[in-house]
Amino acid sequence: MDARQQRKALRATDTTKKRARTLRNSMSPPEIILWSHLRRGQLGGLRFRRQHPLGPYVADFYCHESRLVVEIDSTYHGGNLDYDDARDDWMRGRGLRVLRFTSSDVAKNKEGVLELILRVGRRDTPSVKLEDSFDTSPARAGEDAEPPAADDAEET
Repeated sequence: MDARQQRKALRATDTTKKRARTLRNSMSPPEIILWSHLRRGQLGGLRFRRQHPLGPYVADFYCHESRLVVEIDSTYHGGNLDYDDARDDWMRGRGLRVLRFTSSDVAKNKEGVLELILRVGRRDTPSVKLEDSFDTSPARAGEDAEPPAADDAEET
């Protein structure tokens, strides 16, 4: 798929754009915490957008240069595993990388979450196989997918 086809595949509908605008005004507390570290290129120069529309979906955070989507799972917006899986598959099918964290991960291990986002975001090749999505939720991830402990994380 060439660059033009990729842009077209990620183009959002008007409905999705409106929904993204609404979601920007109702971010969950973990999303607000993470956004405070991702905005304005604060994390290693990676420039993230919040509540960014991608096709029929809205990504919590999206870094275009790295083709990286970061999702925070919580009950705040009403989580649905089947919907999340379908969304992740759709995004990966278009060459995007997906990192998924729980709201608990952000609250208890913010530095580890940020370190993992930085490590994955700095990878040069968007087609790198990333153990599915580095999903850190216990029900959907292996032990090796855990973000590094805050003590092990480098200062960013």
